[in-house]
Amino acid sequence: SLDDYLPEIERAWKLYVAIASPAEIRRVRVRYINRMLLPLVDGRVDLKSYLKVGPRLPDEKALLLTSFLNQAVALDAETGNEVSIMLTNQAQQEGHLPVILDITVTRQESAKPEDWGWILGQIHSLRGLKNRVFADALTKRCLEWIGEQGVPRTSSVCADQLEAMTGTPHACASSSGSPNPSPRLVPRYRSKDE
Repeated sequence: SLDDYLPEIERAWKLYVAIASPAEIRRVRVRYINRMLLPLVDGRVDLKSYLKVGPRLPDEKALLLTSFLNQAVALDAETGNEVSIMLTNQAQQEGHLPVILDITVTRQESAKPEDWGWILGQIHSLRGLKNRVFADALTKRCLEWIGEQGVPRTSSVCADQLEAMTGTPHACASSSGSPNPSPRLVPRYRSKDE
């Protein structure tokens, strides 16, 4: 879970601040990419049984959905945080349809890089929005189905993990079933004259 990563994120961020001396933070971003293996029945899955959001065809009796990609971007009315929701599928595998639910939450605000308390507060706020979107995107049946499986049926992959901290893209992957967050802090660097 995110709580397991926070001490390492804090350590790496403070090290980055000490080495790079960024002038300010411009945004904080947390991304979760969830891969859910939905069960196929006779080679099909009724997506409406699992997803509250997603593809809808104009004539679902005559048209057979073979692939989909949906994206929406919204602002949370309460916090002003932005959420990007992407939903797509992968090729069928072993009696399941892999469905990707990619949720990125962002806070656009300037802050001092040394203010870890502010950063941590933003990460927790973003996590709350992500959790709400995740729960609201899936049906009760889907959430129960995931919970009923003896082993987790979701996995997460994150990208751009430490890009803001190191300037180099990194990637990580997890199949443990717990979402693997990728907080991203975007600094503005001082010029040589500052």
